[in-house]
Amino acid sequence: MILSSAPLRISFFGGGTDYPSYYKKYGGKVISTAIDKYVHVILKNKAPFNEEKFILCYSSIEKCNSIDEIKHPGIRATLSYLKFQKPLEMHIIGDIPAKTGLGSSSCFTVALLKALYTYMGEKRSQREIAFDAMRIEQSLMNDNVGSQDQYASAIGDLNEIIFATTGEITHTALNLPLEIESEFFSSLYLCFTGVKRLASNVALEQINKIENGSIDQQTHELSQIAKAALVALKNHNLHEFAHLLNETWKVKRLLTNKISNKEIDEIYEHGINCGATGGKLLGAGGGGFFLFFVPISKKLEFETSYRAGTFLQVNKCKKGVVAKLI
Repeated sequence: MILSSAPLRISFFGGGTDYPSYYKKYGGKVISTAIDKYVHVILKNKAPFNEEKFILCYSSIEKCNSIDEIKHPGIRATLSYLKFQKPLEMHIIGDIPAKTGLGSSSCFTVALLKALYTYMGEKRSQREIAFDAMRIEQSLMNDNVGSQDQYASAIGDLNEIIFATTGEITHTALNLPLEIESEFFSSLYLCFTGVKRLASNVALEQINKIENGSIDQQTHELSQIAKAALVALKNHNLHEFAHLLNETWKVKRLLTNKISNKEIDEIYEHGINCGATGGKLLGAGGGGFFLFFVPISKKLEFETSYRAGTFLQVNKCKKGVVAKLI
């Protein structure tokens, strides 16, 4: 039996510049971190008396005899990509619900690839798995996704991810002093809006606007904010980092009318009123999790003022995707 675990991610800055239609023209930059919440994939040999070739257990249960019969688009595309034909039982478990802005779809693809390669006895680097996941989602599935989620989940850690016009993707780990890192991550709160949505649907309008150039000015501004945030982080200026979260949210919500609405705006205002000094909605928009930055001096106020049971704190995941025999 094989257990593969891939971390979810928080994207702080530069979202939108990781769409190939943008960075292959202008280049892009994202600041993100993998976190200690995961998608787990368990693979095992199919029990001998089950008639079907594939048994797949996620929010639904599928039993089928060919890849083409599989309804789950990510599983179907990944098995097809690897030309995988062995009988198999698969179980998928998420630490946090899907469709909430933490890159869970790409995280699942990364975890599944790592599990299948391990099952097949083939070694692949984390970067190779990241690029395989991009090909599956962007080319085989034709999903409206960028390239940051797959990379962040596969690589792990807190990174500056750079997207070149050539299509090359590289990263630099942002190694903060332990004291600063502890303060930084203890200041991060994920607050659930109560709304789950399919990111691909929300992102389609934004991608169309990128391709016709109608939001170039806003996307360029997001790129410039990402550069300023990188400087702030390297200078350990967490107050400025939080301020720039507000700035990137102001720009992001102008990209399409699907990103925010009255209820989401009210959640943002509530978080700020409870003591957060910066915040933004994660993922494509339309729902999912808000990220709030709450300074140490305001943590007690925030935790007592914000609605109980709707927020959690996270830590950095350093390893990226891993797999092991269990």
